[in-house]
Amino acid sequence: MVDKGIIEKEIREYFKEIRSRYLCRDYTEWTYRTPFENFIKGLNPNYNLVQEPKRTTELGAPDFKAFYKSRKIGYIETKDIDKNLDRILETEQLRKYIEGIDNLILTNYLQFILIRKGYKIYECNLLTLYDLENGHLTIPEDKISIFVSLISEFFDYKLPTITSAEELAFELSKRAKLLKELALEQLSEDLKSVKNESISSSIYDFYQGVKELIKDIKIEDCADAYAQTVTYGLFLAKKNCPDTLDRRIASYYIPKNVGIIKRIFLNISGEEFPSNISWIVDDIIDILNTSKLEDILTKIDKRGKKDKDPIIFFYEDFLNYYEPEKRKHLGVYYTPRPVVNFIVNSVH
Repeated sequence: MVDKGIIEKEIREYFKEIRSRYLCRDYTEWTYRTPFENFIKGLNPNYNLVQEPKRTTELGAPDFKAFYKSRKIGYIETKDIDKNLDRILETEQLRKYIEGIDNLILTNYLQFILIRKGYKIYECNLLTLYDLENGHLTIPEDKISIFVSLISEFFDYKLPTITSAEELAFELSKRAKLLKELALEQLSEDLKSVKNESISSSIYDFYQGVKELIKDIKIEDCADAYAQTVTYGLFLAKKNCPDTLDRRIASYYIPKNVGIIKRIFLNISGEEFPSNISWIVDDIIDILNTSKLEDILTKIDKRGKKDKDPIIFFYEDFLNYYEPEKRKHLGVYYTPRPVVNFIVNSVH
């Protein structure tokens, strides 16, 4: 919890810092990041923020990862101080974040919106541009109370323990959809880099590998294959991992005889893996680590699907949430060939 005795002092310090920068009339979204980070950390010694590197493309990682002590609890996306957050909420970028992130704060450093599992939970206009222009700050008690509730609710969040196949499939599919968008964006940038003889990422390596199997694959389908392969590969890695899974060790639990897939997981464990993608991969791992996977697979065995391995049956659950329209219109699932090869080799 935030100590209400501390918060007004911290707000006034924060106000002075951002006002001095605002009055310079030469500011960007990045201008206020350090004062904002200091402000949040000053509210509670257990609160911690980690800034993401500046990105050149619109869709990438949210600006801050948020932690309570060492436990990751969510993300904060910042916008320029004069931006209208209601309009920002309607953008494609925020729509994708809201669909894929369970605990998110959107802020322009003055206004704060807490979004939990797709719903706006709290909204607080802590400061205004008028306050910054005039330098006279008066914060009503009810506004402080709302802000305290918003910040406390955000940092108190814990991932729920997942005990059913349906819930796990749904949570993984949400993040896989966002991973697909991020992979597509990265691959598009990589193709430009290769054309200009610049360095590309490991996503391009995956694209080259898949083209060996499917010569005329479109980049959209490649991004789709990448998202499904990584998500389901992490699911299988977690199944084989006796302890907590993380990106550094995921490749160890992937069968060595599946060459292209093995390379993917060697790549995601390295420091050179793109940060605009690594955050959502880490989120997928967090979901898997909060799941009672053995219980889930045992329950699948009892659902009457005796003709199918529970691993394969869960994959159908996952695809039902990930690509429901394809099943609805085609009556079948499209499963990228690399994923099929991976599943078959892993099961056998």
